[in-house]
Amino acid sequence: MTSRSRVDDMVVVVPGILGSRLADAEGREVWGLSGPALLRGIRTFGRSVKGLTLPPDLGDEHPGDGVRPLGPMRDLHGLLGIGTLVDGYDGLLEWLESHFTLRRRGERDAADAPANLIGFAYDWRLSCRHSADRLAERVDEELGRWRASAPERAEARVVLLCHSMGGLVARQYVERCGGAEVTRRVITLGTPYRGSLDALLSLVDGVGPAGMGLTALARGLPSLHQLVPDYAALITAPGEPLRHAREVTGLPGTDAGREADRAAHDRRDRRGRRRPRAQALQRPCGRGAAARVHALGETRLAPEQHGTAPGPLQLAHPGPAGPPRPAGRGGPAGGGRPGRDRRGRGVRAAGHGPAGHTGP
Repeated sequence: MTSRSRVDDMVVVVPGILGSRLADAEGREVWGLSGPALLRGIRTFGRSVKGLTLPPDLGDEHPGDGVRPLGPMRDLHGLLGIGTLVDGYDGLLEWLESHFTLRRRGERDAADAPANLIGFAYDWRLSCRHSADRLAERVDEELGRWRASAPERAEARVVLLCHSMGGLVARQYVERCGGAEVTRRVITLGTPYRGSLDALLSLVDGVGPAGMGLTALARGLPSLHQLVPDYAALITAPGEPLRHAREVTGLPGTDAGREADRAAHDRRDRRGRRRPRAQALQRPCGRGAAARVHALGETRLAPEQHGTAPGPLQLAHPGPAGPPRPAGRGGPAGGGRPGRDRRGRGVRAAGHGPAGHTGP
């Protein structure tokens, strides 16, 4: 049996967009990989998922529709011998428990039993600022319980291990919600700090088969609009300077009001940001410097496959090239999947030395 590294701190895993299971007001799972949720979606042709559509102009508030998070997305397993069909966060949580002295609260444990491995599920439809407030409430509750459970844990702090958009939620918590006072480290895997080209593609091109109503759901998500790139990435004509998405009119699915809110928030954030005491470790993930998408007709964007696209509109990613993305997309905003990377290379590097603990 592998010896485990001792960890007295509390580790909180923050999933990415689409990475938390959601239940409706009646407690039925409407977003997840459980049998009932999948059967309900098939039987109703997606109506249960379309019920997650949000009202316009929601801002940073909750819609009051009774939807609540149940937990991080689980793995979907096939028949015996087929293995995992869809990667959730089960493997990451199990790996952390097997390599560190971390323990989740079990189903048979009391609701107030102390634990130092927390899977923080949140309503990924909503604003990252709203989710950061919920993270602050959860950390206050869980850390207080953990510190009080034994004298040697009295000075325990928080290590935030975040995937994709979860890193933006954690950053807001640390920098704006007082989290720096109790956070030891923030570890982010594939977090699109400056936005995601995939998010803009999803808004412009739509999501899912026509007639399913998933495009309307995606275009109404404050979180997805907050993932639109905050840098100039649009090529509107050869030789012309790159332009921001908010500067280009006629892009379907984008919202001028939400874009202005995002830009104003970013300006306030840059003016008021102070260096937090929490140490951050970032693992880059993305399309790389050569990624582009070009226009198909007047309303659709698509990734460029070879050479320079002839279309009138292109997206260019100016950031540094990152490692190759895992196969598949982790939802509308991309950012890589937690699956293949989480079981070894990425999480091991993030878990031992950078997390502040020595491996066995």
